[in-house]
Amino acid sequence: MKKKHMIYFGLFGAALVLSFLTGCVSSTQHVQPAPEYAAAGEDRCPEDILAIVGERAIYISEFQEKFQSILHRRKNIEKQKSETLDQMILMSLLSLAAKDEGLDRAHDVSDAVTSAVEDVLARQYHKKKIKPLMQVSKEEIDNYYNTHLEEFETPEKVRLRHILVAVETDAPEEIWTEAEKKARELKRKIEEGADFKILAKQHSDDKRTGLRGGAMWQREESSTSYFTKKNMPEGVPEDIFSLGAGQVTAPVRTARGYELFKVTAKRDSYILPYKQVKYKIKHLIEDQKYNEIIDKTAARMKKKHGVVLHKDRLASVKIQKKKKKRG
Repeated sequence: MKKKHMIYFGLFGAALVLSFLTGCVSSTQHVQPAPEYAAAGEDRCPEDILAIVGERAIYISEFQEKFQSILHRRKNIEKQKSETLDQMILMSLLSLAAKDEGLDRAHDVSDAVTSAVEDVLARQYHKKKIKPLMQVSKEEIDNYYNTHLEEFETPEKVRLRHILVAVETDAPEEIWTEAEKKARELKRKIEEGADFKILAKQHSDDKRTGLRGGAMWQREESSTSYFTKKNMPEGVPEDIFSLGAGQVTAPVRTARGYELFKVTAKRDSYILPYKQVKYKIKHLIEDQKYNEIIDKTAARMKKKHGVVLHKDRLASVKIQKKKKKRG
């Protein structure tokens, strides 16, 4: 096989598998549509045929769909068309060669053919029967937004600095009392105008945050350096959101000692505007409709055709290690 054929072989592997099923042309003079197209009620004319390989007809619509899926550049379109058609013909010829050798009767091949056909049919069913039922109207989006406002609420958040006066967990109570006195003295200095950042660098026993003036995020100015109720660090009092930007808590006893917390910035909660979330809502409703349709379809098909499961046999499935490529 020439090198150029090797380049395109992977693109048409599925075609080689599916072509085992084709037998849509009884002769070069009298062409019949492939069974799957005939079932769909689509008319086929001899003028729609690009090539005939044995009893296999390659139609313009089939070629167009395949060509569109592999087209990567807009240059030399006609040359690409010719090369693609050549590859489709090659794949049909290889399929015929495989049939001549009886490969279509091998279990692994028939399993692959069945799997490929099921995949194609399932995709077509989704495209023609499910997707049309997933359409979402503006009224549906509006109604969802207005009745689920809590889903689009951005919670209030604060940016914090702190000063820690550390106390060992098992320290006697008098040590805790001394730590509280020190924390209250620091709070007094802050109220008198002392800079919280400087005091944190000088007095905080949390050396990691103390080096950056007590900032509880390494990059304080980033948009992610805010805390909400859900990700608030342990020890921060619940009423921290009652403080405004620039305000400092009274000394708070925590598992690590006594701490002072300063709110350096605050953002109130708000509802995301409709324009910002309408496409998210559309996709969400589509997913809901899809799941409902799939569940009903699966239940209907199970009732009609039956499903027998042997999940206990999954344990016998062995995963082979991939061989390392040389060179």
